Amino acid sequence: MNSLLIIGQTFPEPTTTAAGGRMLQLIEMFISHGYGITFASSASSSEKSFNLDSIGVTTQQIVINDSSFDDFVRQLNPTLVLFDRFITEEQLKTQQMLKMQTSLQRLQKEKLRVF
Repeated sequence: MNSLLIIGQTFPEPTTTAAGGRMLQLIEMFISHGYGITFASSASSSEKSFNLDSIGVTTQQIVINDSSFDDFVRQLNPTLVLFDRFITEEQLKTQQMLKMQTSLQRLQKEKLRVF
């Protein structure tokens, strides 16, 4: 089974933000294609966060720049990694790339602004 690791700055809140709604759409699309999904974030979920467990998505709280993140990624060894924001990619991509050179990585660019 293919596995997807989504690294988010926050947990999706589809009732309060368009980005949360879009993330949920992406998650549902990957589920329909048979992916096992883990959503990881350094943020805590809020009362407005979507209950990802209810649709079979594993959630994981992570600590940035900590060896526990390295161990988590190494053990998970996902096929695909999706970063929800540019800043999330910037914070973790180099650290994560060194551990998983075989995974395909993708940046969700909805909030990316080019000036």
